[in-house]
Amino acid sequence: LELADHPATLARVLVNGAWCSLSATAHEHYGTAVTDYREDGEDYLWVKFYDGTQTAADPGLVAHYGDDGARPYRSDMIGRGISYAIVTALHNPKIHRGVPEVLFELDGMRLYDPRKDTGVGGNGLQRLNDRSTWSAAGGLANSNPAVQAYNILLGLRDPITDEQLWGGGVAPADLPLADWFAAMNECDADADGDAGIERQYVSGVEILLEDELEPADILEEIGKGAQAQFAEAAGKWTMRPGPPGAAVFAFSDDDVIVTSDEELDPFPSLDEVFNGITARYPEPEDGWADKEAPQRLNAAYRAQDGGRLSIANVTWPTVSSRAQVQRLMASALKDQRRFRRHAVVLPPEARALGPLDVVEWTSARHGYIDKQFA
Repeated sequence: LELADHPATLARVLVNGAWCSLSATAHEHYGTAVTDYREDGEDYLWVKFYDGTQTAADPGLVAHYGDDGARPYRSDMIGRGISYAIVTALHNPKIHRGVPEVLFELDGMRLYDPRKDTGVGGNGLQRLNDRSTWSAAGGLANSNPAVQAYNILLGLRDPITDEQLWGGGVAPADLPLADWFAAMNECDADADGDAGIERQYVSGVEILLEDELEPADILEEIGKGAQAQFAEAAGKWTMRPGPPGAAVFAFSDDDVIVTSDEELDPFPSLDEVFNGITARYPEPEDGWADKEAPQRLNAAYRAQDGGRLSIANVTWPTVSSRAQVQRLMASALKDQRRFRRHAVVLPPEARALGPLDVVEWTSARHGYIDKQFA
């Protein structure tokens, strides 16, 4: 069973809907026994995992099936750079009700974290041109949404040939490190979790190349899970996760160019206003199946809406933390109640503003005092 087109490590094995334990010892040919499928001291299910760094074909498959007339397993079937598993089951109708359904949880691929590269202003031994120095599979950086987005924009490459497999192909110079360091650190900020303090935003996603997904599609889903926005301006790509930052420009009514049209959209339509939210996310303990999070309702918002109940339905396919989903739900509910949208023309000194910058507006006409807009 091919699991990934890159080296990875095995975290857990789920068989027929239940997470299982593996034996500490391995069979000569079949690999590690699944102890949950053992009876009277006999094993009836084994898993043999290759992490993608193998340099030879599995000797058991070659010995057993090398001369198979229909599908011979030859010595050149190494699977360089491919993580795969061999599952062997011994027939016993009391143990197996059919062919076992097996799901493998991997710790993910190595990713480059520029914060750990002294050569680009970080602190560490990672180097962009040396994959062996990157954050090891299962490392904390691998679940950082900004680190994931940064690597996708650079482009994911074949671990053997170094050819680009998928991704943006953006040059490192077009990913301003100051902005990306800030985004990565924001994702790693502390937040309250189910078992204490956890990182504010984490994410994970399985990218199936045969689905022909565009990098922008995956970036959008990763961004949703980190409350992030992406922007490309003058060829430079940036990401802003979490709440807007501090204002970088302040203006008043006197600064608005009155000879140009000003647009104000104060209230959305009723079908765009919500006072409750429900969400679905992949739950690891349920075999990564979609699970519905507890619904969140806001009585004050509902009263403002004349008692009308309106529920938003959201999915976060890259988020597996229950506490993070709850934080996202609460934030999304608040965010969509920020109704006012302005379009104004500012003087030339505002030309340095970027698409994700925050501004402050003091307006007697609208009753604003240092009101922030992003």
